[in-house]
Amino acid sequence: IGAFVQIHGTGGSGLNVRREPGTGSKAIFLGADAEVFEVIGGPTGKDGYVWWLLSAPYDQTRQGWAAEDYLHIIEP
Repeated sequence: IGAFVQIHGTGGSGLNVRREPGTGSKAIFLGADAEVFEVIGGPTGKDGYVWWLLSAPYDQTRQGWAAEDYLHIIEP
């Protein structure tokens, strides 16, 4: 929590950021490859993934849960 992560590994299709952790939760927006987010919650395990609550530092309305497999920690 407090770290910054970047979306990667989606092959350019983007990452569904969801209202709640889990693949069955509604996707609320699509995060683009290389988009940066701050981790503000988690981890939560569900549906075979580890989920983190993310928030875009430039737009607090872009907030939701994403699967760890598609996140890369940005080193300070």
